[in-house]
Amino acid sequence: MMRDDIRMGAYRRAIGKVCPGKTVCEIGVGLGPLSLMALEAGAERVYGIEVNPDILALAQRTIANNDYDSDRFIAMPGISLNVSLPERLDVILSETLDSVAFGENTLIFMIDALNRSLKPDGVFIPRSIESEVALATPIEFERQHSFWTDALLDRYGFDYTEVYRELVRYNQTLSVSEDELFSDWTHWRSVEFSDSLTYADVPPVALRVLRRGSLRGFCVSFDVLLAEGIHLRTSPSEPETSWKQGFSPFPSAVECDRDDSILLDIDVPTDDCTWVPVRSRFVHSRSAGTARASPNVPSRGTQWGQRPAGDLR
Repeated sequence: MMRDDIRMGAYRRAIGKVCPGKTVCEIGVGLGPLSLMALEAGAERVYGIEVNPDILALAQRTIANNDYDSDRFIAMPGISLNVSLPERLDVILSETLDSVAFGENTLIFMIDALNRSLKPDGVFIPRSIESEVALATPIEFERQHSFWTDALLDRYGFDYTEVYRELVRYNQTLSVSEDELFSDWTHWRSVEFSDSLTYADVPPVALRVLRRGSLRGFCVSFDVLLAEGIHLRTSPSEPETSWKQGFSPFPSAVECDRDDSILLDIDVPTDDCTWVPVRSRFVHSRSAGTARASPNVPSRGTQWGQRPAGDLR
């Protein structure tokens, strides 16, 4: 995040608008840039929750080097579900989002904070998130496929198909252009962090195929409202952030015709880990036939996880 001027700038504006004079808690401090922004904006005090004690200690030293003492920044080691704060808060601050929006398990941490830590009139940064999905075959993913399945075999005689099988188990962070899409963008999920009713599971998403070809998976973009009038957007038509777009590959390509239908059933399970697998299945319906499970993907849930940005090469 710290190399991403778009994300850093948007969060700084939102924090400067919301946090002056407030008691704040950041969930997932990392190296502490958002906590520093809150202190700089005039927050009365900031509680910083971080599961990695070494990272939290480094953030503490960094914040002290910026002239904020332990009365202003209070380090709270552990996972937020198991941390009890000494007071209710005006602001819950977090950046536990990834390229598919919810892969860092942000919802379970936010609903816990809503129930246990936030004042009745308290606010979240971010406030809400709207996400969309589209079918896609990104060139960058095709390049990775070719490298692991063909190039290494052709150049050196090495069989690396097992690495490719591992690659397709994980969500990817990559750029997806509009001409790489196989469907229109379709609404996936709307979450208002201060409203627990919006945290419910999402219904299946029906997508119509726009052109014939080999379909590799589905991609995700989102619009985060950080504070009134301050957004972060990851659509391919917007300036690129380090989130780029999220892409969840299918185990193998699915051959599609124009006007075929794909029904994606996406589940984001909740537990106490800091990232969660996304389990997905789909039904592939030919335009002139009867809906059927695609032979190229499992008919039952398949686990998809999250790796950091970039490929495995």
